[in-house]
Amino acid sequence: MITVGDIIAEHRRSYPGRLALVDGEHRLTWPELDERVNRLANALRATGVGPGMRILWLGQNSFRVYELLGAAAKIGAMVCPGYWRWAPPEMAFAIEDFSPKVVIWQEEEIGSTVRAARAASPAAESALWLRHDTSADQGYEAFLASGDPSDPGLDVDPDSALLVIYTAAISGRACGSMLSHANLIAMGMSVAWLGDIDDTTVFLNSGPMFHIGNFQFYGIPVLIGRECAIGEAGEICVRGGTVHLGYWNRPQINAERFRGGWWHTTDLGRREPDGTITFLGTMTRMIKSGAENIFPAEVENCLEAHPAVQDAAVIGIPSERFGQDVKAVVVLDGTAEVSAADLVEHCRRHIASYKKPKTVEFLDALPRTGGFAKDYAALDEKFGGGGYPGGDNLGGGHPRPAGSRPAGSRAGT
Repeated sequence: MITVGDIIAEHRRSYPGRLALVDGEHRLTWPELDERVNRLANALRATGVGPGMRILWLGQNSFRVYELLGAAAKIGAMVCPGYWRWAPPEMAFAIEDFSPKVVIWQEEEIGSTVRAARAASPAAESALWLRHDTSADQGYEAFLASGDPSDPGLDVDPDSALLVIYTAAISGRACGSMLSHANLIAMGMSVAWLGDIDDTTVFLNSGPMFHIGNFQFYGIPVLIGRECAIGEAGEICVRGGTVHLGYWNRPQINAERFRGGWWHTTDLGRREPDGTITFLGTMTRMIKSGAENIFPAEVENCLEAHPAVQDAAVIGIPSERFGQDVKAVVVLDGTAEVSAADLVEHCRRHIASYKKPKTVEFLDALPRTGGFAKDYAALDEKFGGGGYPGGDNLGGGHPRPAGSRPAGSRAGT
């Protein structure tokens, strides 16, 4: 098996005159890219970065993310492209959780957020911080130029983690999904086959590099706990060379989600008579607004951290523009006056802006189920909730009986 670093080195030999990356005024051939990757890899090694160590990118899209991945690939390290849309507390959490050896950051547009997160994170001061959007004799570029241009020549395990994407804040905190060299190469080969891509194809990366959508999961899907009969709903489980390694620093979650040797997606599906599987919806509560996944627990935790809030629940309401908008239903504790605008602003300061509620409703008490859980189905009914991904999974994540509504239809529309 080969690594991502091996591919870059081989492309240097196979396509010496071809462009590898274009980013505005920056144009790199494969030999130029490989030399920069080698220099960066060796400069990182000189600071003590080695196998299993972590590098955090806190910046927007850049060709430097690709060369950073290449450099980490050649020395066995991991790279996380952080969400540049994070609020300072979220960014500080990622710094603490990922505990990077090196942080590469950007001043333009997000510098104030980065500085606030750095000041709030004790783990930040043990990392080397390099600014990438500065002059060539400073920061990232000067650091890269200090490295030896020769290939490090290390033996790196293709099954080791290379890319980490923070996602899935199901329990209120994001988790870092780990993708190996083998995962990424298999994904690339799958996409190349599906899209009839060859060595003459040019890829325009228009999506944010922090988004898992740019590094798709593929695998062999089944409907399991046991194998479901045709027409019966069940959880979609997958395994194969493109399924990620699990979440960084989450051993208990990984043990649960990888039980039986299959990754349990928490997505609901149904086997059709023709052998295909229809996606019915998520088994966890999730709101889809535009291209972003928003987990109600994360927004509820933020709202309930406000000193005037006693209880909060978050639902999704249909939106013509975004698919769904976030609506918060809040119970105040009566100790202070607070407006809907105050709570929206509170969320904007503590979580990424796209997660904040668009609207807020106030109740004297939240409806509860017999088990005293928040009754999301009742809240959807009262406030027009709907439009959830797949459409067949409402309320607390309990699926409707198979066939009760056509697959792919959307609740509330």
